[in-house]
Amino acid sequence: MIKDTALSRPLIIPSTIHGAGLFGRLRSLSLLRKVSLSFIALHLLATALFTVSGYRLQMAAQQRVTNTQLADTVHALPAVIGDDYLRELLTNKPIDESRYATMLKRLDDYVQKTGVDSIYVLVRRQGSVRFVIDSASDGKHFALYTSGPAELNEVFQEKNFAYAEYDDEYGRFRSLFVPYSAGVGDEVVLGSDVNLDGLEAERWKSLLEFLGIGLVIFPLGLMIGLPLARAIFYAR
Repeated sequence: MIKDTALSRPLIIPSTIHGAGLFGRLRSLSLLRKVSLSFIALHLLATALFTVSGYRLQMAAQQRVTNTQLADTVHALPAVIGDDYLRELLTNKPIDESRYATMLKRLDDYVQKTGVDSIYVLVRRQGSVRFVIDSASDGKHFALYTSGPAELNEVFQEKNFAYAEYDDEYGRFRSLFVPYSAGVGDEVVLGSDVNLDGLEAERWKSLLEFLGIGLVIFPLGLMIGLPLARAIFYAR
C-alpha cells in the first residue's frame, strides 16, 4: 500500500506572505497614529482659537460698557454743573468756597451712581492745563495738571474726543476727553476716568475663566473624539 505523504506534510507559508501581513499591520498602526495625532493637533488648535476668540470678544464687550459709562458721564457733566456756574468758574474772579465744595460733593455723588471713578473739567491757558473742577480733588480751584497723556493735548489741539489708557500722578486710568465750548474763549475739555486696576482685575478674571473652559474642553474632546476616530478608522 502506497502512503500519501502529501497529506502528512506540514503546511509551509512562504516568508514573503508573513512579511506582507506584518508590514500591513505596521502600516495600519502607523496610519492610525498619524490620524490620532492629526486629530489631537486640530482639536488643540480649535480649543486655542475658541479660548482666544472668546476672551477677545469678552474684552471688547467690557470695553464697550466702559466706554458707554465714560461717554454718558462726560456728556451729562455740563448739565450736572450748570452752564452758568461753569462759565463763572472759568473766570479769574474769586470763587465762593462753600458753593464750590457743595458742587464737588454733588459731582462725587453723581460719580458714585455712574460707575466711573471721577469726572472733571480742564482748561488750557498759556500752555498750562488746570483743573477747573474735579470730583476726585481736594477742592483746589485751577490746580495744575502736569502729567496728562498725549491724547489730552491732541483733544485740545484738534477739538476732537479721544479715549486713552495711561498712568499719571493720580494713578492708572482709562479716560474719555471731550472738547467743550463754554462760550468764554477758553480751551475747555471735559473728562471722565475709570481706574485701570479694576478693569485689569476683570480682564484677568475673564482670561482665567476662558483658560479654565479650554482646559475642560480639550481633554473632554480627546476622550470622545479619539475613540470615535479610531472606530471610524477600523470600520473603513
